[in-house]
Amino acid sequence: MVLGHDKCGAVKGAIGECSSKPDTGLPEIFANICPAVDLARKKSADNLESRAIDLNVIKQVKILTQSPLFNKRVADGSLKILGARYNLQSGKVEILDAGD
Repeated sequence: MVLGHDKCGAVKGAIGECSSKPDTGLPEIFANICPAVDLARKKSADNLESRAIDLNVIKQVKILTQSPLFNKRVADGSLKILGARYNLQSGKVEILDAGD
């Protein structure tokens, strides 16, 4: 399971860094999150941080699913990789739809 969470400092940092230093000089953690931030910006300016958190989880699930380490097991059904979001306030975990 890839688990994102509300008020993610890494996503918040990436939102500030991605626009100021596109593709150059970014710490690796921000560089990995920037594609989700960019996609969130294109979809809507509303709830940018929240949307970027979810999109980053979905992106990481796709990367893992297609990884040579896991793709055969995913294809044969012996492994399922899910994305989810943890709500810090309620303590609940919501499974994300990869089709978002």
